Amino acid sequence: MTNEEVIEKLKYCKSVHNGSFGPALKIAIKAVKKTIPQQVELMGDGYDPDGNLVYDYAQCPNCQRAFEESDENWECGYCPCCGQALKWWGDEEGDE
Repeated sequence: MTNEEVIEKLKYCKSVHNGSFGPALKIAIKAVKKTIPQQVELMGDGYDPDGNLVYDYAQCPNCQRAFEESDENWECGYCPCCGQALKWWGDEEGDE
């Protein structure tokens, strides 16, 4: 079962059992959503000798936590502030 399918089932349960289970299901949905990698916003302010933009700054799409290339958390799998799973480059492996 994919994370998206889990979210849909939780949403259905929430619509049926919104009373006492509603708050817990809302938290569960939010937690599962954080496990789905979201693309960081990559930015750069300089160019390499070939004229290509050098990406040396990024932000978490969930909490806007800033990353700099010199940070130990650059290209980390999860945001250290909010726990959002992060995707740093393209969809395919090696697509940088």
